[in-house]
Amino acid sequence: MKRKTKDAIEDKKPWVSEVTRDAVKHFVWGIGDNNPMWERAVPPSFAYAINETTVAPGHEEYERHYASVEWEWFQPFTIGECIHIEQTSKDEKSEQETDTFYQTGKTKFLDSQKTVIAQSTVSCRRDKLPLLEPANRPEIRYTAEELNTIEKNILAEQSQETNQLFWEDVRIGELVGSIRKGPLSIMDIVAWCSGTLGSPENTQKLSLGGLQDQAATGPQVVAWLIHLITNWIGDKATLLRLRAELKQHPFLGSTTTLSGVVTDLGIKEKSHWCEINIKGQLQNGELTIQGKAVVQLPSKAEK
Repeated sequence: MKRKTKDAIEDKKPWVSEVTRDAVKHFVWGIGDNNPMWERAVPPSFAYAINETTVAPGHEEYERHYASVEWEWFQPFTIGECIHIEQTSKDEKSEQETDTFYQTGKTKFLDSQKTVIAQSTVSCRRDKLPLLEPANRPEIRYTAEELNTIEKNILAEQSQETNQLFWEDVRIGELVGSIRKGPLSIMDIVAWCSGTLGSPENTQKLSLGGLQDQAATGPQVVAWLIHLITNWIGDKATLLRLRAELKQHPFLGSTTTLSGVVTDLGIKEKSHWCEINIKGQLQNGELTIQGKAVVQLPSKAEK
């Protein structure tokens, strides 16, 4: 069953319309990404500072769950560029015999020359099932040893800043490292909102998560995945595509470990690419997000 929907989507005023160093600094601080590369470049996930990418108009009695996203990047964001967006609603499909339906929409990010820099296709699940109330959630507790281990892992996080990764050095089955986010605090949620939404209370027509729900948003968790990838590939490589499916929201107090493994390598039209399976798991081992990314790596033959 398909529901009626409009193709055109009303314009939303972006929190960030111009790519500035301060805007980038605020964004990466909001996701806990301390990679020195962002002092001179812009992370692919910065698109979320411009638009949250949920395209799910109408049906206000239904919740908005950020179910999945497909990202494509065609060129990097550059400092000083003014960005505007174009959004279209692509499809609405209902699940049989349930009061659940999915809305799919595309968001294009364009520069002043109307060149598409990036685009996302998001599937939003609509139902009448809000996130579990904070008072009804299981309490998350850590031992002193567990907290110490989390802190050590966060402090030990490394990027390819001084050791560029080359395609010839990558092997199928190779791990791409891991990063940890948490234990998730109110400050983490507010920091994310400050870099992407402005007011933490600004949730109109956005997907679930955030300050009111005391949980990470879907876009926030996707940005964590991108943090993992950019740490591994270094500043000479390019994230081309990413598909991710959100399984559940990390709640306040949770710790998410993001990791990945190389699953394929290839060369196409002199482009050296690498495919990575990526995932995020909570402290109890439950899956929060999983996906696949394709990156373009520099070749030693090009040096």
